[in-house]
Amino acid sequence: MKRSAVALSLAIIGLVAMTGASIGQKTVNPGTLLPFMDSQGSWGFMDKSGKTVIPASFYEARPFREGFALVLDQEGATGYVDERGAFIWTVPKDSLDKALADYGLAAFEEELDTLQGDLGDFHEGLARVKVYSGAFQWRCGFIDRTGKFAIKPQFGKARDFSEGLAPVEIAPQSGRYGYIRKDGTVAIKPEYENAYPFSEGLAVVYHEEFYGFIDKSGKTVIDLKFDRVGSFSEGLAAFGVRDPGKKATGFYGGSLDNLIFSGKWGYIDKSGNVVSAAQFDGAGDFAEGLAAVKKGALWGYIDQKGKLVIEAQFDSADSFSEGLAAVKKGGKWGYVDKIGRMAIGFQYDDAYGFSDGLAQVWTGDKMGYIFPTGKYFWGPSK
Repeated sequence: MKRSAVALSLAIIGLVAMTGASIGQKTVNPGTLLPFMDSQGSWGFMDKSGKTVIPASFYEARPFREGFALVLDQEGATGYVDERGAFIWTVPKDSLDKALADYGLAAFEEELDTLQGDLGDFHEGLARVKVYSGAFQWRCGFIDRTGKFAIKPQFGKARDFSEGLAPVEIAPQSGRYGYIRKDGTVAIKPEYENAYPFSEGLAVVYHEEFYGFIDKSGKTVIDLKFDRVGSFSEGLAAFGVRDPGKKATGFYGGSLDNLIFSGKWGYIDKSGNVVSAAQFDGAGDFAEGLAAVKKGALWGYIDQKGKLVIEAQFDSADSFSEGLAAVKKGGKWGYVDKIGRMAIGFQYDDAYGFSDGLAQVWTGDKMGYIFPTGKYFWGPSK
């Protein structure tokens, strides 16, 4: 589905959201160009006056980030285009041909779905890419803004750069993550079963069934003792405490972190001190001083002292951006303000956070962009 694939790429999900017990923020950051879908289901880009800049010719498209957008064109080429619509890099055709020959058509199509998820947006001037190396193996590397490899494909797995470092599985199939610098040299040795991008100077790492935090020197600053954690945001991070006698069971995907989690959530500060006890059934990142939390089956919002400032009343709730948060009730999405008033009523089938004064919304398979007043800037597509 064109819409679902793009929605997935647009979602900015907090680390804790991968546990199935927490929620992050969905925001379309428009940059200079906005992605749009025409009446035929093809994707293009327009400027902030609503004028088409890159015609709708893509099967899938992500928003621009740092001047480039990841797209899949109608001919099957997957790669990055600049703001003129010209490709700077595509997944090498010979790489895909080799993979097709090795996997066979059915398995190859499944690998393509995985491949699209493993291609990253540009972060700090570099984008994470993956190419086939033969013998059913793929390797991750990073390209620069010219489309050339800044770090050649050599890693089993990789995540985006943040604060100058990127977590990677340095030796393929080793199951051990470390961190590299932008020149490809190792900054932190591969000692963890999983590792995540730095946020506010600290990174989440996983080792021997527990999560904790390290600094950029690789020093453990918050002990690995948590069943689940989220990245730091506004000085606080969510942590999860597993219900007694229960284990994380079932997979959403192929990662240990995607195990379904049964437990309660709270928040810690950067010293590891508990500032809000584990009492919530779900917890999101702080944004603009508030975080979405789940009590029972419903979501509300707390402040940084742990006080519930917007009562738990929503079926789903995203983080605040530009003073509003997308919330869901009765199968429809709307927007709430920071004192709990509905600023835009429940009317959309999906809704994203505001960025630069606009938010992407969906009604059925039709998309549009709205202002904070709820008035349409563009669309919905007919």
